[in-house]
Amino acid sequence: MQYHRINVSWVVPLLLLLTWEAATRLGCLGVSQSAPPTAVIKRLVILLATGNLLKHLALSLLRLGSGVLIGALLGTASGVVLSSSRGADRLFSGTIQFLAGVPLVVWMPLWIILLGTGEGFKIGLATTATYFLVHIHTFVASRTVAVRYIELADIYEKTYLQKIFHIVLPAAIASILTAVRISIAIGWIVIFFVEYAASREGAGGIGWFVADARQVGRVEDEFAGLILLGVLGFSIDYLVSRAQRRISLWSDSMESALAARS
Repeated sequence: MQYHRINVSWVVPLLLLLTWEAATRLGCLGVSQSAPPTAVIKRLVILLATGNLLKHLALSLLRLGSGVLIGALLGTASGVVLSSSRGADRLFSGTIQFLAGVPLVVWMPLWIILLGTGEGFKIGLATTATYFLVHIHTFVASRTVAVRYIELADIYEKTYLQKIFHIVLPAAIASILTAVRISIAIGWIVIFFVEYAASREGAGGIGWFVADARQVGRVEDEFAGLILLGVLGFSIDYLVSRAQRRISLWSDSMESALAARS
């Protein structure tokens, strides 16, 4: 059944590629605006073989990974602390909720003022998008930890950090990884947009590569970059989802062990 689902999942992408190929070959799409998938894939292989596109891909991945990692760590820490401290919750939660509702584009002038338009600016935007998602998911998941588990930890005289690492985080890890998956998807959009919009010579990144190709009319290069971006985004999400399922099984076993003790 699993192999059947995997095969069926390829039907729609293949139909889209065939439609795209036919529309281009029949002249329904202008040659200055599109290129047939066969030509795009051929060009993609050449770009990967020469290492030109991989250089830009590595730079975008570094920006995305740094932003998501920093945002996830900060969001997890603040979510756990605010969920376990009524004083901290009352003091900071209102402000965080207010800031979480601010559109991401509004954060751009602030990060430009603080960090300029270099690497810090790009990473800062990805960090911002990740932080609020992870914080909210962590806070809600941590608050739903069964009280009896905390009481059991008190009976065994566990320290605050032991409660966090042995009870709260295992219970919240599935929600945290869900937030990370969403953050990666949004982060790709953010990084691509910033690289594309603020493209300049030498800036690098997939967004810059696509913008540069579009400006000089290299249509095949433009679509090759977009296809690679889509494939990479799908692959990363697939790997994170697999890790999430494995960790969820571990979390369930931990919860069963705690329930048996209580």
